[in-house]
Amino acid sequence: MANFLKMMSDAYAILGLEYEMALSTRPEGYLGTIDMWNKAEGALQRSLESTGKPWKLNPEDGAFYGPKIDITVFDALRRKFQCATVQLDFQLPIRFNLSVCAPSLPITKTRWTSLSISRSFAPISSPPRPT
Repeated sequence: MANFLKMMSDAYAILGLEYEMALSTRPEGYLGTIDMWNKAEGALQRSLESTGKPWKLNPEDGAFYGPKIDITVFDALRRKFQCATVQLDFQLPIRFNLSVCAPSLPITKTRWTSLSISRSFAPISSPPRPT
């Protein structure tokens, strides 16, 4: 997780993009156990804290299947674009009866540095901020 957050930070720095990170937590109607959610949210929180960068808590905005880190970039006019996310899904392995050779439950980790080409170009190609 730390490597992904570092790669994302490096990529956005090269592109000259400012960004903010948020931990989106358990929503109403979530699937799974509270213990599973607490462990997953704790792991994502530790990952965010390890970056040394500021982050926000986004209560009850996680997906029904797991918590996530949302990364929002800003264009020159300070408009927000969600261009990256890290999502933990511990429901998919349960639904497909997947197992691992370890004492823990398998978790599907989805990482997107850029959600779509158009979302990536929007903040980069916006007009410069008026001075």
